[in-house]
Amino acid sequence: MRHRRHRNVILVAVVLLSALTVCQVSAWSKHQRRISSFHVTKRLPASMVAGSTYETAFTFLNPKQEKAYMRIVLEITEKDSLVGFAEFQVEATLHTWSRSSRGRPTHYCVDLSFTEASGGVFESRKTVKAKSTNYITIKICSVPNLMPGAYTFTLTVSLHYEK
Repeated sequence: MRHRRHRNVILVAVVLLSALTVCQVSAWSKHQRRISSFHVTKRLPASMVAGSTYETAFTFLNPKQEKAYMRIVLEITEKDSLVGFAEFQVEATLHTWSRSSRGRPTHYCVDLSFTEASGGVFESRKTVKAKSTNYITIKICSVPNLMPGAYTFTLTVSLHYEK
């Protein structure tokens, strides 16, 4: 009897977790849109050497032309091992061009700070101006004693607008 009760608790937990996952995915997909003007202007090389710094860059327009909250997530994974804390360092620079209310072009440059949420997952948050062209350069540095492997770099950029 005790074994059957334990199995039922596990079954209920699995069903609840599945339901939560479905709800989160459907809620996210309703509000997620591709940034149509997003262009990678500088790609990472196919092979990289441990202890080196590499750069990638991209540009995008603010499609709604409203003030937006930008979130950048860079996830670094390796198929045969876990990426540990502080094996990579990530820094970025945002250049923004826009027009003032008087029609004058304005430009500003700001460093973006990244925090490492877990081993190999870096996140930055910044507000971007309403009518703006944005150019972001990301520098990725690895430690000299990084384990050899096939690393994957996944970059996600999202814009969130106030309602």
